[in-house]
Amino acid sequence: MSGPAITALGARPRLLVCLDLVTPPAASDGEAVDNAFVRNCRRVLEHARDRGWLVVHVHDAKAFPTSARCIEGLELLPSEPLFHRLGVSAFSSPEFRALARANPQAELVIVGASLDSACLATALAAFDRGMAVTLVSDAVSVSPKEREGLEGLELIVRALAEPFVRFVGVDGLLERGRKFVVIEGGAAPQRRAAP
Repeated sequence: MSGPAITALGARPRLLVCLDLVTPPAASDGEAVDNAFVRNCRRVLEHARDRGWLVVHVHDAKAFPTSARCIEGLELLPSEPLFHRLGVSAFSSPEFRALARANPQAELVIVGASLDSACLATALAAFDRGMAVTLVSDAVSVSPKEREGLEGLELIVRALAEPFVRFVGVDGLLERGRKFVVIEGGAAPQRRAAP
């Protein structure tokens, strides 16, 4: 698979990784999925599809059987591969690892469930492989159990990962014309003086 053409020096093709965007088993017992999370994931997904990014979905093989339903509005398109991970990171899927190896210059843009496990593990594994990584901070979610003490958790995750992973909100990601300076294993916003 090939990504969009690189048209400017420093530009990278983007690979959107959608982690565990499935209806949790508990949701059938009346637990609702966070609407802001779904809305933000939908915005990123639509943007990626409109821009021709490669979009892949990765589900936890143990937690979500192959018959698991995607969250309404976040369903896969027939052209988007679905991989099943065996461990915490998307890189525990042999198919995902092969896709990442085939696209070493791609910037991984991550959205999904379980900020403190799957999203963070995938981001750090990508960094370890020398890939640029962006975690869309308002398009990741946590389980109800993880939600207890969320503010502290988010601060800890940021403190651990920020040297390696660029955190950006949906609005920042979708901002047109934004340039990024590639840093070792990641990307950071480029600050340019006004002409």
